[in-house]
Amino acid sequence: MILLKQPFLTLCVIPSIIAGILIGFYFSGIPALQYLVSPDIGGDNFSGSDSGIQDREFGSLEILQNIYLLVIVVVAAIGVSIHPDVWMRRLLWVGIAGAVLVLLEEIDYGLHFFEAALGHEVRPTEERNLHNKGGSLRIIKIVMDAGIILFFFVFPLVVTFNRPLRERLRWIAPSLWFGLAMILSKVHSEVAHFLDHRIEMAYHPLHHNVSEFRELTFYYVVMIYVFDIAILRPKQARRAASNSPDPSAIE
Repeated sequence: MILLKQPFLTLCVIPSIIAGILIGFYFSGIPALQYLVSPDIGGDNFSGSDSGIQDREFGSLEILQNIYLLVIVVVAAIGVSIHPDVWMRRLLWVGIAGAVLVLLEEIDYGLHFFEAALGHEVRPTEERNLHNKGGSLRIIKIVMDAGIILFFFVFPLVVTFNRPLRERLRWIAPSLWFGLAMILSKVHSEVAHFLDHRIEMAYHPLHHNVSEFRELTFYYVVMIYVFDIAILRPKQARRAASNSPDPSAIE
């Protein structure tokens, strides 16, 4: 199974540093640092008025999420053009479509940019995207948690102890390092929730919505996974093929 050369650094240390800095900035209570994470665009969070503008969408927390999703799309597109396996190329196309859909959901299909230009809300939260309609968000979270457990924990464990299956699924099976990184994303969320319930701040646009810190790490891990299967694994396969002896030359 092909791994990043330094999986602990790539999948554990780096995302934890990023999440730790943003969580520290946000809960510092220092407006200048909080605005870096979630800015007060309309100036209404202290005044008591409410323009309805989704301020947090323009902070580094949400912008980084969008960047990760864009990178996923670009890397998967590169993988489509270079991957030697036809089924993997088709799977990467599915990944591209999925990442684009998630990105559109994250930016409310561009609605919050339009509202920022107008200076007021156009649609309420539950009508801005699909994942905020009715009880769909709760269902999505349950499905996502189940998917993470099955794909990043059960799947690699099964493949690790089944050599024929490991060879057959070598292009897609994740390392358990990715599962560890997913655990860290949950830890980041729990730390943020702990602080959310114990620190009172005058400026708190992410109140009851600090799970965004988990999403940040989740998207980062998925980005590294897509980079692994779309670029690193085909690259190593080509290198191994070029280094293998030519049977005709041996004869």
